[in-house]
Amino acid sequence: MEVEVKLRLPDSTSHQRLSNILSRHHRKTHFQENVFFDGNNAELSSNLAVLRLRFYDLDSHSVLSIKAKPVISGGISRIEEQEEPIDPAIARQCVAEPWRLLLISSSDIIRRVKEEYNVKDNGLVCLGGFRNVRAIYEWNGLKLELDETHYGFGTCYEIECESSEPEVAKHLLEELLNSNGIHYEYSEVSKFAIFRSGKLPLTSLSQKAAKLVLLTLWASLGHEVKQKKNRINWHEKKKAFVGIVVGEQKQLSEVKSGSISSVQCQLSIRAA
Repeated sequence: MEVEVKLRLPDSTSHQRLSNILSRHHRKTHFQENVFFDGNNAELSSNLAVLRLRFYDLDSHSVLSIKAKPVISGGISRIEEQEEPIDPAIARQCVAEPWRLLLISSSDIIRRVKEEYNVKDNGLVCLGGFRNVRAIYEWNGLKLELDETHYGFGTCYEIECESSEPEVAKHLLEELLNSNGIHYEYSEVSKFAIFRSGKLPLTSLSQKAAKLVLLTLWASLGHEVKQKKNRINWHEKKKAFVGIVVGEQKQLSEVKSGSISSVQCQLSIRAA
């Protein structure tokens, strides 16, 4: 079980500020490429699992992993994870031809994919993936991973920390961010979930801005409807007034012609 603290940063400015603050604790930076696979009939994803190949630093090495049953709440992620090293050249062939993964008979992960998730031969499809720049720091006894994740539709920023005491690690991270005036939010979904959604998650600031726009539009629409309603009421009143005047004129002409008496005319006008 992998347990991590995951805090999302709103933008590149916050990411750079945190990078500068942690600079003296920097140990290394990895350039990662993540590629994901599923069964032809979504055998993995329908069971909350995903198969991933990760390439490090221009294929210096690569790792095959399967992750399953993710739970993320309050900025803490818990997920079942199993990893195995894999030759980068073979891994690249598997990206081009996913069925080759199922031929790796020595892999416990592939055996699990076949037996537990019932993925048959030729039954894998490549879902694509994303790139990630991960800077690693050792700070206050914690291993911090500062991520800049590049999707085809935008970039996300996040700081992660794997820990056996996630609440303690989260408290230390929050103190670090708050004391330096860096805004953050608890991550609510995984990077893979963002990739599959095809859109960046909204920050609370973005949500507030969107809500303000909607309220402004609603107020504007309400004002327009009210004006239209007032115009309609005015036209109705005008129409009624014209009707009364026309009626009175008709009655007066009838009085003159002797069709009705002047008393009947006055009673009719008062009633109107």
